[in-house]
This record gives sequence, C-alpha cells and structure tokens, in this order.
Amino acid sequence: MKTNYVVSVIVLIVVLLIGAFFYTLYKNRSDNNLDVSPPPLSSPTEGFNTTSPTPSAKSTVTTPVTQPASGESEAQINAVGISIFEPKNQGAITFPFKVAGYGNMLESETVTLKLTDASGLVIFQTNTACKGESICEFSVLFDITKPQDSYGILEASSGSFSTSIKVNFN
Repeated sequence: MKTNYVVSVIVLIVVLLIGAFFYTLYKNRSDNNLDVSPPPLSSPTEGFNTTSPTPSAKSTVTTPVTQPASGESEAQINAVGISIFEPKNQGAITFPFKVAGYGNMLESETVTLKLTDASGLVIFQTNTACKGESICEFSVLFDITKPQDSYGILEASSGSFSTSIKVNFN
C-alpha cells in the first residue's frame, strides 16, 4: 500500500509540473500579444490660419431662362452654324481629299461645299444633306486632280451660315 501511496504522489507531482509548464507557456504567449504601441498623436490645433473664406458676390453662374428640350443639350441649341474640321485650316491636302464638318442650321437641310483657287475660280462645288433640328455631320470626298495654284479656299455654306478655310495644295 505504501507503494501505491508513493506512486500516487509522484503522479500528482508530475501532473502539477506539467500544468505549471503549460500555464507558463500560456502566460508568456498572452503577454507577448499585448498591444504596447503608443496612442495616436492628436492633430495640432495651433499655428494655422483661422480666417474663414468670404463668399464672393461676383458669381458668373447664370441660369438659363428656358431649359433645353429633352434629348438635346444646351451646346446643341447654342452652337448654331457650320464648321469644317477636316482638313484643318491652312493644312496641306493631297488629292483626292475628304471634307468633313458639322452643321446646326435651322433654315436649311443642304450644305454647299466649294473649293476655289487663289484667284477665286471655282474648282469644285457639291451639295450634301444635313438635317436642321440638331447638330449633324457631313463628309464628302473631293475626287479631283491637283490645281496649278499652291493654295485655295474651301467654303461651306448653308442658308445664312458660311465658313471658309485656307488649304495648301500638295
């Protein structure tokens, strides 16, 4: 019986030692996970300009009296006229060449394109359709041979609107 008592005490001591070992491991692990970083610094509140901005009475924003119709932008309504975007003004062209532009003419559905030489002689003239309710694009191929002059004037007109650009013949 004495042997059982000794074995029981030894088993109890071993269990206590193993428990103490695991408790030490747990304690060290939880101590290492503590957040010891310093708290965030507060924002400085001194040394800044504290004047508040004054609202300006010179506002240039204007509100239109009437709004554009549905599906049309204000740019479409205000951009009445005709413009050529190809070829560029004073740009060099090779023959044949394409003339492209846009128009927003309320009074006519036809754009007349005319190319004249330096002396004003009409080299080529044609008409193309361009509807008048909103901005429309036009594109025409000028399939002609190169004139003798070094430059000419390309004009696009429709009703009371017209525009012209100088083109250099290559």
